[in-house]
Amino acid sequence: MEKVVLTCHRVYNDYRHKYRGVEEQYSGVTGTHNPSMEFHTYILYSKLADKYYIGHTNDTARRLVEHNSDRAGWTKPYQPWELAWSRKLETRAEAMKIERYLKSLKDRKLIAQYIAGWRSSIPACRNS
Repeated sequence: MEKVVLTCHRVYNDYRHKYRGVEEQYSGVTGTHNPSMEFHTYILYSKLADKYYIGHTNDTARRLVEHNSDRAGWTKPYQPWELAWSRKLETRAEAMKIERYLKSLKDRKLIAQYIAGWRSSIPACRNS
C-alpha cells in the first residue's frame, strides 16, 4: 500500500513540475479544482488548424489552460484552443464512454454537427 501512495505522490509532483507557472499566466482560472468529482467530456477547437480535440476531465478550465500552455503535448502546435462543447457527467466512466463515441466519429463535419446539436438525438450523448 505504501508503494502505491509514493507512486501517486510522484506522479502528482511530476504534474506540478510540468505545469509550474501555468496558473500565473492564466490567473483568472486558478482555483477551479472540482472537489465534487464531477467529470466533463469536452471538445476543443483550434481555428488556426481547423482541428478538434476531444477529451474528458474533472476540471475543464484547468485542462483548457494546460492545452494552451507552453508545456502542452499534441495540442501545442495548434494553439490557441477554445472550448467548443462540454457536458457534465456524474462518473468518469460516463465521460469516457461519450469521449469514445465522439472520437469514433473521426470526421470534423460530424463533430461540428454534434456540437451544433444535429446529432443530439442519441440518448447517451445528448447535449446538456
